[in-house]
Amino acid sequence: MATAPDRTGAPDIPHLSQAKLSMSRKIICCLLVMAVVLLAPAAGDASQDGLWSSLGQGDLRIKLRNFFMYRDYNDKPDEAAWAMGGEFFYATKPWHGLSIGGSLYTSQPFFYAPASRAGTDLLSNDQTGYTVLGQAYLKASAKGFSLTAGRQLIDNPLLNPFDFRMTPVTFEALSLEYAQGGLSLNLAQVVGYKSWNDTTFQPMSQAPGLGGGDEAVTMGGVSYQWGSYRVQLWDYFCHQFMNSLYVQADGAWELAKQWRLEAGLQVMGQQDVGQAKAGTFRALQSGLKGALTWRRTTLTLAYTDTADGHDMVNPWSAWPGYTAIMELSNDQAGQRTWLFRLGAELAQYGAPGLEATLTHTRATVPAGRNFAKPDQLETDLDLKYFFQGPLKPLWIRLKAAYVDQDVTMGGDTFTDIRFIVNYDFSL
Repeated sequence: MATAPDRTGAPDIPHLSQAKLSMSRKIICCLLVMAVVLLAPAAGDASQDGLWSSLGQGDLRIKLRNFFMYRDYNDKPDEAAWAMGGEFFYATKPWHGLSIGGSLYTSQPFFYAPASRAGTDLLSNDQTGYTVLGQAYLKASAKGFSLTAGRQLIDNPLLNPFDFRMTPVTFEALSLEYAQGGLSLNLAQVVGYKSWNDTTFQPMSQAPGLGGGDEAVTMGGVSYQWGSYRVQLWDYFCHQFMNSLYVQADGAWELAKQWRLEAGLQVMGQQDVGQAKAGTFRALQSGLKGALTWRRTTLTLAYTDTADGHDMVNPWSAWPGYTAIMELSNDQAGQRTWLFRLGAELAQYGAPGLEATLTHTRATVPAGRNFAKPDQLETDLDLKYFFQGPLKPLWIRLKAAYVDQDVTMGGDTFTDIRFIVNYDFSL
């Protein structure tokens, strides 16, 4: 039931139960009105000109993207597409703590998008373009609190933008955040989900891998950072389906001049709840990570162990496991996975603007474990070049992956090539 960090197909989403979803949205609207009354200062003495000024003096951000992707499989049809588009985002200047924002997402075919090679998720399922209002929210902020209602980006371990295609994953939610010093608190009722190339929002429990229903996710998280240390705890309760608990601790130490050591520990546990509409299960994964940096070159080693019993369930966003990379999440039952990564900013070697990263993972299921899975290896290359001078902020990216799975146990061997041009700017 787990999905890879870069999913290769669009979800097969069943029909909505609009009544329950509409009720959830009505509840969110009522809570928002109450919160605005509590959080926003009285505006009776504000001039009408001040309101119109805040509406017209906002933040306009444009993210243009041109993306070519080609997957070459051994045992199934290849996938390929070339798309262009991006995001147009506008948020008003806060007025008595209130602001509104929205973003238009679009992706259109660019010269090459054969229907016979669908599956990249750069375009719609039939390789045609799409345009959608991805974000549309009302936000109230005061005294360290921030309340957002509507279509929005959420960014935490299990709910995140997953921005690895033309447009990010977006959620429909009522979310409350509080930040003070090193403390951050998060609470949200997430009722809707829009994947990369969808144009409609579906209930959270209809995301791929959960098998239907119209349940929301109640999410809570706390994070605390002091100096170079940080701990975080997150809980995701998808009603009538599953509960996911995520814990992570990180630390960093300056060893000597230009040397730095970082280490991390993570544990993720999941189990069915309520009516268990996706079936009964328990899943557990733990991981360790260490990174040694000299100047701007970093060597990373990581290890994850997924317990017997059940694959980890990852229906919404990028999997946060330390060994999840471009193609494989390495979160299947019984898998033990090692990761090696070497990355560097090459300006220190005479190539300003150029960054290079090489990553390799090896996942195996040891003899004696309950699940027999094919051994799988993946090697990724990631090159980024940030233009300097008058072409700034233009940057390009080349990503390549080679996946080798044991074909005698139902695996496959394939390559994935991506070339991306990004131009992000504000007006």
